[in-house]
Amino acid sequence: MRNPLRTLRGRLAITYACLSVVGVATSALYTASTVRSGLHDRVVLDLADEARLLAHDISQPLANADTATVGDYVVRAETLTHAHLLIVNRFGQVVALTRGWTPTYDSDGSLSMALTGQTTVDSEGSAGLWGGSDTVEVNVPVTLADGTIVGALQANYSVDEVQAILSRLNVTSLLVALGAVLVAAIAGLLLATSVARPAGQVAAAALTLASRRGFGPQASNAFPPPLPEPHGSTDEIRALVTAFNSLGDQLQIHEQARREFASDVSHELHSLASAMQTAAEALERGAAEANPALGQRLVQGLVGHTRRLVRLADDLLEVARWEGGRLRIDVEATDLAELVRGTLDEWTPEARRRGIRLQVRLPGAPLPLNGDPIRLTQAIGNLIENALKYAGPSGWVRVEVASASGMYELAVTDSGPGIPQDVLPRVFERYFRVEGRASGGPGGMGLGLAIARAIVLAHGGELSAESPRGSGARFVLRLPVPHRPTTPARSFATAATRE
Repeated sequence: MRNPLRTLRGRLAITYACLSVVGVATSALYTASTVRSGLHDRVVLDLADEARLLAHDISQPLANADTATVGDYVVRAETLTHAHLLIVNRFGQVVALTRGWTPTYDSDGSLSMALTGQTTVDSEGSAGLWGGSDTVEVNVPVTLADGTIVGALQANYSVDEVQAILSRLNVTSLLVALGAVLVAAIAGLLLATSVARPAGQVAAAALTLASRRGFGPQASNAFPPPLPEPHGSTDEIRALVTAFNSLGDQLQIHEQARREFASDVSHELHSLASAMQTAAEALERGAAEANPALGQRLVQGLVGHTRRLVRLADDLLEVARWEGGRLRIDVEATDLAELVRGTLDEWTPEARRRGIRLQVRLPGAPLPLNGDPIRLTQAIGNLIENALKYAGPSGWVRVEVASASGMYELAVTDSGPGIPQDVLPRVFERYFRVEGRASGGPGGMGLGLAIARAIVLAHGGELSAESPRGSGARFVLRLPVPHRPTTPARSFATAATRE
């Protein structure tokens, strides 16, 4: 049998039941004690008053030694009070006694004290909260109007009625306790179920996700469906379900990116290898000797394909270094304006080939910066390359550099169709490319912007993307202005930044 304490339902149900038992038991004990004390005090006061009244009524007959009249009073009083009565004269001799009752005559000297004019009240017995016997004894002097003591009266009353009331109260408390335990257990089970069911669903979905095979002959592309929002549960459980659904969505996105990456890399490598193989086979058959111009074009094609292959390998290596926290940054004093000019000189021939105008707005003064010139040139080049790809025929690409609020701001804007707002937050994800947009040529693997962002973050800056409706995309690179240039070069490896 499964231990109930190992489940959330069992623990909450048992805890609630125990708390209810403790609460009801404490309340019952307090109530019984209070009721018993109150009833006992009421009985004592009533019995003392009745004893004094009876003592007043029998004072004259007792003084006249009229035992018959005293006996009649005792019989009538016994009927009214249900108490056992004992009357003695001033010499301590018994004058009247309740029939069938055998008292312990003056065992504690109470009657003798009453003959001296003192009133005594005594309770004795073994009564408790759960039953027993208890006796109240009252001893009063019998005096005449002038104060002469002519005898004493003892009234003895058994508080059985009080004990009966307490017994009924205890039984009621026990039934209430059982009902409270049942209600508490049901409430605990309902509460635990509202928590345990969504938690169990999350656990089952997590196991399904963990057992999902992404490779091999039994590979499965299906992800478990999102968990429904739990109704009637706590905010923490709803947050857990929401977080798990977000985790599943992210895993699905990364899985899709992994598959697309594998497909794109295979396609890119196959295209390059096929083109290089074709050119190499043509050269092997003597195409260069038969047609020198064709041979030159074949060689140039091989060189271009080789460069694309090297660029692809470098991009993959950069991403691997970034993800592993091994992206090396060699910081030295440099000029951001010169880096921009040098990068533009590198990409001007490509812009002319595509028929795209490069527009530049640079301040005349130097822009001192502490950073890695090679890495920053790579980041700026990736932004310009991305803009050239999407500017469109006869389009333009504008590069603007300014300084404001302690930051250098480099903006690269193109005349292309822009980026849809729903995918704009994902443009810096690794291997992500906007569907329906051409992306041929070097850097077409969706890595350029991710690498640029990693380099900018490593320099303490930020890279953001904007795409106002009806205009092209605009990428803004911000780098901190140094307080003073760094003369000696220093190197460090950045920590990995993951989306």
